[in-house]
Amino acid sequence: MDIKPTETIVVHLGSLYLRVGFANQMQPYTIPNVIAYRQPGTQLQSALPPCDAETLFKAYSMVQNYLQSTGFLKDHIPKIVLPKKKSKSKRNASDMQIEEENEGESETALEPLPRRTEASHNPPYLVGDEAYNLGPGEPYIKHWPILRGHFNISQSQSLRTVISDLERILEYTVVRILRIPREMFHQFSVVLIIPDAFYKEQVKALVDILLRTLGFRSIFLHQESVSAIFGAGVPSACVVDIGASHINVICIDEGVINPKTHVRQFYAGRDIDILLMRVLIRPDADGLDQLRIVETLKKEACRFFQQENSITYACSSESGLLRVNSNNPALIVGAHSLFHTSLLEISSGPPKIPLVLHPAFSYDTDDYLDDLVETKLESPTHPVVDKVLSLDQMIIRSISAYDQADARKKMANCILLTGGGGMFPDIVDILEDRLINRFPEDAGVDRVEVKASVTHSDSDGNKEHIKPDHLMWVGGTVIPNLDSAKELWITKSRWIGEWQPTEAKEELMANFVSFENPHQLTEMCRKWRRDRPLEGGVRHIKEKCNFFW
Repeated sequence: MDIKPTETIVVHLGSLYLRVGFANQMQPYTIPNVIAYRQPGTQLQSALPPCDAETLFKAYSMVQNYLQSTGFLKDHIPKIVLPKKKSKSKRNASDMQIEEENEGESETALEPLPRRTEASHNPPYLVGDEAYNLGPGEPYIKHWPILRGHFNISQSQSLRTVISDLERILEYTVVRILRIPREMFHQFSVVLIIPDAFYKEQVKALVDILLRTLGFRSIFLHQESVSAIFGAGVPSACVVDIGASHINVICIDEGVINPKTHVRQFYAGRDIDILLMRVLIRPDADGLDQLRIVETLKKEACRFFQQENSITYACSSESGLLRVNSNNPALIVGAHSLFHTSLLEISSGPPKIPLVLHPAFSYDTDDYLDDLVETKLESPTHPVVDKVLSLDQMIIRSISAYDQADARKKMANCILLTGGGGMFPDIVDILEDRLINRFPEDAGVDRVEVKASVTHSDSDGNKEHIKPDHLMWVGGTVIPNLDSAKELWITKSRWIGEWQPTEAKEELMANFVSFENPHQLTEMCRKWRRDRPLEGGVRHIKEKCNFFW
């Protein structure tokens, strides 16, 4: 099969963002992975868990004292005092203006939040940025179909609802963002990037959406961490994905995943946003605008070290203004929460429930790739969870899972950071220092190298920097150019059973079925399609995927 980059779409479904684009692009289009349905009588609300302000203040003070003793914070920086709770009647736009600009101090205006979506024409549903930017008073309810890389199935979202949401989001993205008419989908192929650990039934459902429902020509399945090393141009690495809703660490050796090295936790970038919002605005803050404005501030102002120059960062939205000085210790403590996870536990609530097999899948427990999951499938009750690990502890546990010292050295010498949940300045240096000082002596690791910056050149020699949160998507763009991948595409015709008589005859004869006349051939083809319309495709996945199924 001849696959051209210009006719190939790369899709990476994230918990917060969907990244999509053609395989000949250097960077993807990024849109929020959300859909909002009109539901009169409802109002958009945040569902953040409550926070014990006193407990958070004590934990925060301990971390701040530690950072001052180790030199990350200056001694003259005043202790932070958590903003007090305010009654709803007293809340207004000025609530977000937490710190006034000092005279003679420079101010950096951050990019303001987009204007709220105008939904006066009452569309039945909105997708992407239009759904994400809805105001709190609009009569819509939001659905986030992906959570931690998997279908977000809950009491309010059934399996059928999630599949329907993904169909609409993917169709909208291809038509509105990539400008491909619906009737031309059959001319394009798709590289779908899936999690390292996955539900087989969910992967089958995604393939069915793309091939059967949307009608794309063919599909190639690619795992996230393997795709990351493709994007970075390295054969082996310990891949550390700091996403919005989880951190995933796993080692890849010569393009092959080692399941024993898989470690993950469910505190990540979104939890850092919540922590900053609790500390900078109010402990009971839960507004969407507040969370998004803090996310913008985090990306621009959070550091591991105190900045020498005093700068005031100002970010505005329709609900108010957030102005924070660079000397505010919350900006440094927020970054260090990757290593002091007790703060994230307090601000975001107790550890999330590990993945549990949904009742719709309970008939086939083999559908889950158990070898790639720390927590085995248990009853739906809240199980006992191990202590939450810091980022460096996760990496050490992953690499230490190797029995051979040479393999541990190899992985420690190439630790690849991906994702956009915690990519703060100086994270490479900080992580290298923490790792080299915390590896057990018997691990045999005497050198650590962390990579977070990748630069690629196009065919014209133009260099372009690849952001860590785009690295997995960029790895998917390599697939159409690989000769070794040409035979691994899953075609629409094979998935849904639309075989031509000649193709069916060749396959049936290979299984020692003989034919005497065209009528018998036609009848056998009909029987073939009737008996295995989807089973053929499922078996085809096992034959074609380049990873353990």
